[in-house]
Amino acid sequence: MASALRLMPSTATRLRFRPRLSFSTAASLFSPPSKAVLYDQHGPPDQVLRVEDVPPVELGERGVCVKMLAAPINPSDINRVQGVYPVRPPLPAAVAGYEGVAQVHAVGPAVTRPLSPGDWVIPSPPSFGTWQTYIVKPEDVWHKVRDDVPVEYAATVTVNPLTALRMLQDFVKLKPGDAVVQNGSTSIVGQCVIQLAKVQGIRTINIIRDRPGSEEAKEKLKQLGADEVFTKSQLDVKNVKSLLGALPEPALGFNCVGGNAASLILKLLRQGGTMVTYGGMSKKPVTVSTSSFIFKDLSLRGFWLQKWMNSDKSEECRTMIDYLLGLVHEGKLKYE
Repeated sequence: MASALRLMPSTATRLRFRPRLSFSTAASLFSPPSKAVLYDQHGPPDQVLRVEDVPPVELGERGVCVKMLAAPINPSDINRVQGVYPVRPPLPAAVAGYEGVAQVHAVGPAVTRPLSPGDWVIPSPPSFGTWQTYIVKPEDVWHKVRDDVPVEYAATVTVNPLTALRMLQDFVKLKPGDAVVQNGSTSIVGQCVIQLAKVQGIRTINIIRDRPGSEEAKEKLKQLGADEVFTKSQLDVKNVKSLLGALPEPALGFNCVGGNAASLILKLLRQGGTMVTYGGMSKKPVTVSTSSFIFKDLSLRGFWLQKWMNSDKSEECRTMIDYLLGLVHEGKLKYE
């Protein structure tokens, strides 16, 4: 478990679970015994996480028991375990994990939602505690999703693809032919931005790190639909906009890195453009010149999906999840 966790800042790993049978008494229905990834205090994941047996849980009248099929390990999951994320589950005995896909195992006798054993569901909005084999939560937590897509896409649709979709829709009114620029383009959010923009007829300018394999990374992003992909060193020129060719100056930029990578986005933005920061993987601050504010009239915004989902957006969230999984089914959205 610890080695998998150390891999997560660069790629999403799935936790897969083996099912066991449930049991009931004459009066009550219970979940099967379960295994969970728990922690009692914050700290390095390889030091504080443990796998432990969890006793059966009674469903109650409106409870739904699900069998987890897969759950990702996102950087934010690691941050919660470390204690540095703004929203965290209560301690002790916190169960790790925040999103994932499950199969309905049993439903309480008074459940009114159209949920049946075998249905695929996700917690929507996401919910703490997905790193366990069986979960019992109220029926309104679960959103039924299509089961004709790969399990890894259903497990990961909420956090990263939804972030990409919201950022494309919430800050600048874009029209076909407009352009956006982003750093962190090889991340899952970055890959989703490229493909969701393409569906809308929006062009993308993408910035990646200078590293071995950068040419292969460029080719991969172009296969997804990227219009231009530059390494940071390629943009280290006086007239950076000359590199855009026939592409329009971008109206909107997405920053998940900070530091110099954010400054490159600001250089490329058009007059009156907006940069949205949704991460800070370099742990370096965003530095903005005075001239960027005065002469270019740039706007700086922030986006945190958790805050958006907490603003009574549950139905809108579920509609967008269905839309995203529809694109996956059509072959228009893929990521790794």
